[in-house]
Amino acid sequence: MESIFTNLGIDWKIIIAQIINFFILFFVFKKFFYRPILRILEERRRKIKESLKSAEKIEEESLNIKERGKEELNQARARGEKIFRELEERAKQKEIKLAEEANEMAERLLKDAKFLIEQEKKEMLNSITNETAELIVMALEKILERKMDETKDKMLAEELIEQIKSIKK
Repeated sequence: MESIFTNLGIDWKIIIAQIINFFILFFVFKKFFYRPILRILEERRRKIKESLKSAEKIEEESLNIKERGKEELNQARARGEKIFRELEERAKQKEIKLAEEANEMAERLLKDAKFLIEQEKKEMLNSITNETAELIVMALEKILERKMDETKDKMLAEELIEQIKSIKK
């Protein structure tokens, strides 16, 4: 068998030396490189796991914040609508109050105007009555062609005024 190995250019001593070198290198790599690399990989795995957990927490907090934001927005909208309705109600009440005040003022003005018209009507009737009495006295003077004295004129005018007033009623 040795001849086969020698014909192929294989030396037993070198193969045994290479096997021993392989195991020595294997032991050295295992002792000095494999465990530290495993430790580094384990540390990296742990950090990745923690990062994923913190990312999940952040995502969960983000969702909670979004939900709270939506809830607060809905509450703010509800408060806004409530305030708007209250303001609208106050405006309607103010409008009703102003309309009532305007109606009251219009009624007072109408009442005052009616009172003034009534006063002017009475004054005009008194004036017309006095003028009518004077005209009647003047007409009677012409008819009688004599001048009456003032006391008779006054009495006659008062009688005529009373008659005219009784006719109006």
